[in-house]
Amino acid sequence: MVDLGGSERLLKTGAKGLTLDEGRAINLSLSALADVLAALKRKRCHVPYRQVF
Repeated sequence: MVDLGGSERLLKTGAKGLTLDEGRAINLSLSALADVLAALKRKRCHVPYRQVF
């Protein structure tokens, strides 16, 4: 696994425009991946492979 999200804060990075949008998209993707892994670990009958945001 690769840490793409980082824990940087907006004020610290000063990200704007496309860079800010890209950071948001990465964090949403990592959140969705975490949901899938959690569901698989708990052996849930529904695994949220597709998240609609």
